[in-house]
Amino acid sequence: MATTRPFAYNTGAPISGTTQTGDLAIGVLDEPYSEIYGGVIWWNGPDEELGYVITVPVSGNTQPTPLSGVTASVGFWRSSALTEGSFVELTNTVFNQSSTNGDEASYYLLSEGYWTSYPYTPLFSVQFFESGSDVILSYEGRLNLDGLDFVESGSLGFGGGVVPNVGIFLNQDVNGFSAYGGATFNVPTSFGSGEGGGSDLGSGNSFGVFNPYGSYFLLVPTGYTSFEDFIQGSLLFTGQTLTSLGMNTGTYNYSWGGYLGQSFVLTIGGPAPTPTPTGTIAVTPTQTPTNTQTPTGTAAVTPTPSVTNTQTPTGTAAVTPTVTTTGTPTPTPTPGGGWFFLFANGATVTRAPNNSGETAFYNGLGKAVYNPNYTGGTLNLSFNNINTAGTSYASQFSTLDTAGGTITINQGSSTAIYSGTSADYIGTASLVRLVVTSAAQMIQSASTQFVSGTSINVIVS
Repeated sequence: MATTRPFAYNTGAPISGTTQTGDLAIGVLDEPYSEIYGGVIWWNGPDEELGYVITVPVSGNTQPTPLSGVTASVGFWRSSALTEGSFVELTNTVFNQSSTNGDEASYYLLSEGYWTSYPYTPLFSVQFFESGSDVILSYEGRLNLDGLDFVESGSLGFGGGVVPNVGIFLNQDVNGFSAYGGATFNVPTSFGSGEGGGSDLGSGNSFGVFNPYGSYFLLVPTGYTSFEDFIQGSLLFTGQTLTSLGMNTGTYNYSWGGYLGQSFVLTIGGPAPTPTPTGTIAVTPTQTPTNTQTPTGTAAVTPTPSVTNTQTPTGTAAVTPTVTTTGTPTPTPTPGGGWFFLFANGATVTRAPNNSGETAFYNGLGKAVYNPNYTGGTLNLSFNNINTAGTSYASQFSTLDTAGGTITINQGSSTAIYSGTSADYIGTASLVRLVVTSAAQMIQSASTQFVSGTSINVIVS
């Protein structure tokens, strides 16, 4: 039975039930494509069991079809056989490239906004897997940050951890991280029902997905350069299983665009991944795909919108990319979880706080110094759900959000106590925020400033 899938030219937002590569929408679910699903016209692709398919957008809707007077906005090529060699030859011939293997050819096509059925090695891989009596998070590869907005660089008061029920995980090295976000960042909001916990040991570069403000951010090493820098690292959860951490096995997609390096798949479960070389790749991302050739491949476009089979062809030999090795990062141990807090007074304030009533400030995402006697305006005081021991306080914070209460902050010999009603506490999936608007909310002051980090203790009552 033939293996085909539908394609459409789509310059708008991604369509539900599809994936997006450049200006191409690719159908992955059983949807009514014959009814102009998503407001675009769909074309069935060639049989993928006869060769590897390349699909390109045709912006001027000038692709000839066998139907008289009918043109299409997508075009297809297919290799002469289901082999790496024939796929590389097709790519090099049609697009005037000099790729030496299937991965190189695929990376070129993806960087131009083209789609291929060739089973290339992902540019970036992330996986949680069980190893003996432990769970390990392993990640490595390169990313393309085009399409995301830089938020800020900073560090948190803890090393790494995972919270499946809100879809966050992260590892942090000693240099902190750079955070990127924006409306284009599409993430799963959970990959399990558990509250997870802090890791026991971390190594490598900063990486993860976090939502300290209720919005999701992609965390990468400080000063990361797209494509050029290789990210690699791991977290160890001793004496845990995927089940005990509350994680659901499967694959979860993260994306912020349809071009090479603008997505990754989080895999939970399965065997341990095989490390890949850490060399550089010669790929220049092109945000606006250009196609100066008229596709005339082996499969003509036919207006058959039904999906026969959306499975990707299997049974081909694994491909090892040819790269120039430049060395791997030296692992840097990172500690377990901890508290953090953020402060704001309508905007980021960069001057240092003092104990004379002047405003507090935050430095980066979460690591901060603040004046517990601050009374000069609204103070937003936020705490992560996970403490230094990896214990989740989500239920206690949820109570504050719904019923109010007091929150006691201890650091050394200093103690500050605040009170608030349910309206004063704002709960999110990963933190609770106390909005201090009046002196009456201060039950007990402290004589010295507080610094965020693992030495802070919080008591909820």
